Amino acid sequence: METTRTEGSVVRRRRNAPQSNRTGWHPSTHLRRIVARTQSLRRYLNASRVGRRAARWRLIALTTALLVAVSTHHFLRSAEAVRESWGSTAYVVVSLRAIGADEPLDSTTVEVRTLPLVVLPEAPVRVLEAGQRAARPIESGRILVESDLRQRDSGPTATQLAPGRAGVVVPTAPGAVAVAVGDRVDVVRSASTGDTAIVAADAEVLSVAPEAVTLSVAASTAANVAGLALAEPLGLTVRPPPP
Repeated sequence: METTRTEGSVVRRRRNAPQSNRTGWHPSTHLRRIVARTQSLRRYLNASRVGRRAARWRLIALTTALLVAVSTHHFLRSAEAVRESWGSTAYVVVSLRAIGADEPLDSTTVEVRTLPLVVLPEAPVRVLEAGQRAARPIESGRILVESDLRQRDSGPTATQLAPGRAGVVVPTAPGAVAVAVGDRVDVVRSASTGDTAIVAADAEVLSVAPEAVTLSVAASTAANVAGLALAEPLGLTVRPPPP
């Protein structure tokens, strides 16, 4: 402040100080306040955006969990309904893959499954003893029956015989028709008059040796075929495979 003396009075003059000095206001201070408020607003908006995003993901997770729970419940109810429609069930032995004759039946070839009684064959295998072997070739996925198991006191030929069948050995002459295991043949007898007659029809070839074949024939004709085979030569005619 400047003081000027004049005659009889003192005149005081104020300097032209900026208005900011009188009130404490300054442009830089105001600018800093604006920046601070802007940053605060930005942080609020960011926090709100993150919160909305988190809430959205939580909603999606809850919706997904609800859908999974509903689907699982529906699936279990459907499975239970199907099981109830089966009726009673039983444990049976089922082949896991194709099994060859005389192959061991163990955890690598068979397994135990629970199946409805209405789909089971007659005499299914329910319990498999250790050391059991296949009596014949078994296809994959087959429910084993008792006739599929080789009897412990039976040889390879006997285990291949179905109920009502018997095995006979028929000598073969040089130049006879060639047959293979699994062929179906008729056993033919030649009479002295030149006539021929079938003594065993639809026999199955079980094994082939250089001078004889082993056949599965009807048990009722086995004794007659075996007697004729010892007394005279018998011929074989091969049947075509079934259509």
